[in-house]
Amino acid sequence: MKAPIVQKSGSITYTWYETDKFPKVWPITQAYPFCFNSVGKLLIVQSKRGGLHWTLPGGMIEKGESSIDALKREAWEEANVRLEDIQFMGYQEVAGKGEIFYQVRYFAVVKMMSKLTADPDGDIVVRRFINPKDFSKYLKWGKTGEAMIRCALDHKKSDFVITRSTKISFVLLLVITVVALTFVLWFFLKIIK
Repeated sequence: MKAPIVQKSGSITYTWYETDKFPKVWPITQAYPFCFNSVGKLLIVQSKRGGLHWTLPGGMIEKGESSIDALKREAWEEANVRLEDIQFMGYQEVAGKGEIFYQVRYFAVVKMMSKLTADPDGDIVVRRFINPKDFSKYLKWGKTGEAMIRCALDHKKSDFVITRSTKISFVLLLVITVVALTFVLWFFLKIIK
């Protein structure tokens, strides 16, 4: 685990813990994915809850729901996207007003996207894919947000390298198969004549 990043905002303290180990803390109340499309753009949504602002799709974990189930549900409800390659990135402790709770963060790849429809809470008004370098222009999450996007980009690099090499391997296998089948067909036709 890397050293925690701490940021104060008024009476609330946010502490980001980058780790690949799921936390043994309680309560974990919210889950948010950093979702990337096939060209490496980051998904954000514009919410009108608490004033118009940009955020990640995600939110509250419902009773009996895992954090991954929650972020999949929230990504569909708020942005009409289906996710794959979901990887845990870390968690954020939120302390203030006499209480402490935790939010988990994940890396994910958008596998499918539908036309944006109204989310059940009616809070999300726009879905947008942005250059991840512009994250802090849209989401005002300070030092903790900057640490989270760096972590997400590290996951993206490793995930997209694997995905790209897997696609190249598949294409090579396909080409070899087509060549082999062509040769077999040619040989079979020669025998028949």
